[in-house]
Amino acid sequence: MIGFFHLDGLAQLRRRFEEHADAGRRIEWFGAGAQALRLSDGATGAALQAAIAPAIELQQRAISTSGTVAAISLIFSPPFDLAENLEVNRRDKLRSAHVSAARVALHYIEEWSAVRDDHGELTRPSGIVCALCMADRAFVLEMLILGWGIAADRQWGLLDGWSIVAQIGAAESMYASELGRRLAGQAVRLVWLGPSTARLKPMLWPENQSRPSIESMMQDLELRRGAR
Repeated sequence: MIGFFHLDGLAQLRRRFEEHADAGRRIEWFGAGAQALRLSDGATGAALQAAIAPAIELQQRAISTSGTVAAISLIFSPPFDLAENLEVNRRDKLRSAHVSAARVALHYIEEWSAVRDDHGELTRPSGIVCALCMADRAFVLEMLILGWGIAADRQWGLLDGWSIVAQIGAAESMYASELGRRLAGQAVRLVWLGPSTARLKPMLWPENQSRPSIESMMQDLELRRGAR
C-alpha cells in the first residue's frame, strides 16, 4: 500500500513538482520543517525555491552525504478496489479517510527520521519538509519527503534516507490500522483478502440494533421451556 522511490538530484525534484503542477494537482505542505519555512498550501514556484534553498547550502558544506537523497517519494494507495461507481458523498468520505490515515503514517515517519549535522553526525530532527500531491477526488496520492530537516539544535541538516526506509513497513501497518479505524467510524469495515488487498463491507453498529430487555429474554426462555 506504500510504494517508494528516491530522487537523487534537486533537478529531479523540480521536475517532479512541475509534473504535478502541469497535471493541475494541488500541493499541500506539511511537517514541522515546512512550517518553519512558512510554506503555504497550494503554493508552488517561489515556495519550491524556498524549500530547496536550504538543501543547496547544506550540500555545499556537507562533510558526508552518505545515505542522503534529494527527496523520497511515498505513493499511498488504498487496499480496496474503487473501480465501482461510487456516490460522490461516499467517495469523498473514503478519500478523506485515506488521506488522514496517510498523514498519521507520515507523522510516525517524521518522529523516527534522522538528519546529519555539519559534522556528519546523526541526530533526530525536530521537523521535516513534506509535500502532499494529489488530484481532485484521487485516491492514489504522493508524498514527497524532501531530503533535509531541522536538527535538534534548530539548524538544517541532510535527512538520512535509510532512517525513513527502515520505517516503511511499520508506517504501512499504521496506515492500514488508521484507515480501518476511520472507515469503521463511517460504518464501513475492511475485509482483508490478502497482504495488501481488501474489500469494503457495510457495518451494522450493535448500538443501532434493537437489544432485547432482560424481561423479554426471561419470557422467551419460559416460553421455550413450556414448549418442551
